Amino acid sequence: HKITYWRVPEPNVTDNYNDLQSRQRIAVQYAVQLSTAPNARAPVDWLLHIDDDELFYVPGHPVGVPNVRDLFESVPKTYRSVKFRNSEAVYPSVEVKDCFKESTLFRRNGATSYANGKSAGRTAGRQAIMPFGPHDFDVPNPAVVLDTSVLPTPPGLVLHFESCPFSRWEKKFWSLRQTPAQSLKNIPFPFYRESIWLMNKCGFLWGQRLPSIDEQQGSNVTVAQSVDPACHIDNLKRFWSSYKVQAQAADTAQGPGYQEGADTQLRIHIDWAAIEQTLPVKH
Repeated sequence: HKITYWRVPEPNVTDNYNDLQSRQRIAVQYAVQLSTAPNARAPVDWLLHIDDDELFYVPGHPVGVPNVRDLFESVPKTYRSVKFRNSEAVYPSVEVKDCFKESTLFRRNGATSYANGKSAGRTAGRQAIMPFGPHDFDVPNPAVVLDTSVLPTPPGLVLHFESCPFSRWEKKFWSLRQTPAQSLKNIPFPFYRESIWLMNKCGFLWGQRLPSIDEQQGSNVTVAQSVDPACHIDNLKRFWSSYKVQAQAADTAQGPGYQEGADTQLRIHIDWAAIEQTLPVKH
């Protein structure tokens, strides 16, 4: 696992929604340089750019086959990039804490965030490849992209646990609350626009500094609630639930990628017990 951080103080991120995508692109460019450099200590065959709230899921792994290595080794050499479908989690309740383990339902149709998948780029043989935004890689022509996202049964999925738990939603959109009006208007996701609008209105509850939120304990709001009912913590949780909780998510499925008449939810069971048995024992 790799974690990217900035060696200098974080720049002014007033327009954090757009600035974040620029920083993601820079991080991928740096990863490509590290993995393809002549003196690379551990050459990498493929780079898959996913976030810390995402998992790459291969059906049948780890108790069956194929696994991730098998999947990528099976890609014909003529392809320089592989595109995977993404599926967004919905949660049992607003009190969810361990998002990866407690979530078994995923949006099959539509999303509150992106719905255009993510790609892996081939760097084997020190091939130079550059990111094309945060979701794709720049390739000479579409013929060298293997698009698995259009297959009825894709070999791999990017599972997206967006804005989970509730405290992460607080922290995420608190940071985005000063997004300029024009940029806000151009964001294609209603959930994002409404969340930023709410935090612009209610962000004072967390003070002027990024809140130190314990994602296991929940919100650290201690200031008296605003007279505006929209800013009451119960109403903020109700808003979050309307997009994120299983029983209500179907009503808000008409986001990016939504198709009329298609099934809205997909059940995926991940055998976490089997996975944990493969992990090194901590001493």
